Amino acid sequence: MRTLILTVVLLGACRGPEHTPAGQAARPSEPTTVAPAVQPSADNRDRSPPAVAQGEPAQIVAVMPFKDLSGGGSPVGEAIRETVSVDLRDVPDIRVVERGAIDKVLAEQSLQATKADLDPTSAVRVGKLLGASLLVVGGFQRSGTRVRMTARFVKVQTGEIVGTAKVDGPSSDLFKLQDRVSVELLKSVGAATSRIERVAERSRPKVTRFKALELYGAAVVQEDDHEKAELLKLALAEDPGFTYAADDLNALEKRLHAYVVAAVAAQAAASRELAEKIAHERDPAKAYDQTFRLVTELTLQHRHHRALVVLRALQAIKPPPDYKYTDLDPDPGSLLAGVTAALIPTLMLLKMDDQALVEGERFLKEHPTSRSFNLVHTDVENIIREKRKIEAGAKESADAIAKLRPRKRANPCTTGKIYEDSHQYREARRDLVACLGLGSGKHRDPGRTIADLAWTTYQLADFRASRRWLDELEAKYPDVYRVKGLLIANSLPIDD
Repeated sequence: MRTLILTVVLLGACRGPEHTPAGQAARPSEPTTVAPAVQPSADNRDRSPPAVAQGEPAQIVAVMPFKDLSGGGSPVGEAIRETVSVDLRDVPDIRVVERGAIDKVLAEQSLQATKADLDPTSAVRVGKLLGASLLVVGGFQRSGTRVRMTARFVKVQTGEIVGTAKVDGPSSDLFKLQDRVSVELLKSVGAATSRIERVAERSRPKVTRFKALELYGAAVVQEDDHEKAELLKLALAEDPGFTYAADDLNALEKRLHAYVVAAVAAQAAASRELAEKIAHERDPAKAYDQTFRLVTELTLQHRHHRALVVLRALQAIKPPPDYKYTDLDPDPGSLLAGVTAALIPTLMLLKMDDQALVEGERFLKEHPTSRSFNLVHTDVENIIREKRKIEAGAKESADAIAKLRPRKRANPCTTGKIYEDSHQYREARRDLVACLGLGSGKHRDPGRTIADLAWTTYQLADFRASRRWLDELEAKYPDVYRVKGLLIANSLPIDD
């Protein structure tokens, strides 16, 4: 009967509705939609190669990194290379060689170290290996608030320089200077006059912080997707209007989200498979070992409610005779100790601190020789410390609000934050909701208020409400979501 009960529990614990794990953009109901970090500009939205008119051969262009002529080795050269490539993709009859393909050939030819300063012979050799018809080779030099850009356009077949450009101007006008380089390039490939005029006359955003270009340059060559995402976020923090970084981050987040959706499905299938295996396992000892493994998998997958169900079932069912949870634990009740030691942090993750405290105190009394004694003792101390903060916070918040001037005391934005800082989460939620109803204005920041509501509802174990606030934060204030929302999202269970 006990084995049957455990079987039913295990199979039930591995089924049911779930959410996408925290920190991975859109939810499962919207698997292909990601809220844009910054609205892309009209001239930089579509990065897919344009169609080439039938009967007209496309110019295949490879853009090399722009050399830092000041000798500083700045990653800005990589940023310019990328932004020039992006703009050229919008031009009919031009195909742009992907940066990854260029770098692969450079590595194979042992030219990575000098890729921004290739000699003419090496440049032509690289161009031929890439199947390019034209190479863009250039440099930049920054002096104070001004910048100079130079470029030459090399015909790969002959090594002939078919065009050059040299432009100077304020560093804030770098994209406009870049367009002047692009104009000369388009002239050299015989582009239509109307296309050249559109590039020459289009409006371009200012570069407000040169640091954003440096971060973007570091991002485009970063191979690790998570590191790349962080660098792009830093670039956008420096310059929120940097559309190239915004577009790259949006595309990257979509790709990462697709990975996560696939991983969630694979993990759920693996857990169900393991539960089925346990249900048909005839060796009781192996079944118990596999059940502990299932608990670990569910916890790592943020399926904390399901892990809790399995742990509670294990508490209620006696282990097989002579079963040893571990040969390293001197506690004769090591199986029950192991179950309880795993149960306590699971309860804490689900904000069930009262239950965790009861289980912790029982563990400390009944299993003094357990290897997990110190870990459980630390958990119990943390719970007690948090309860004392909540108890003390009631008086602290009341005193702090009493000291406010009447006008501020009547402002729910002010009192809501005081309550939150004092761990009075119910009162904080009440006032923060009222604050949000006031809209934006002086001393009011709706993005931060929504983030605070996501945090307070999480602390109150209202995980669905927390997720709703995070969804709104991600859609309306993506920059705040990346800074504050992700930290909350990474703590939410996905099986609530």
